Amino acid sequence: MSRVYLAEQKVKVQMIDAIVKFSGGFYRRSELESKTLSELKYIYYDCRKPIHESCNDSVLRN
Repeated sequence: MSRVYLAEQKVKVQMIDAIVKFSGGFYRRSELESKTLSELKYIYYDCRKPIHESCNDSVLRN
């Protein structure tokens, strides 16, 4: 496997870990593993917003 692929997979795993942690259980690891890296980046930065705009609030809005 190429170094680029392995590095991308490492980043993907780290982002999934952070999303699961910051989302407070809103996202499941199994559903995140099927996402592309660009989808994970969007979810990651969405979850890193301030508390009043975080993933936890999106649960309350739905």
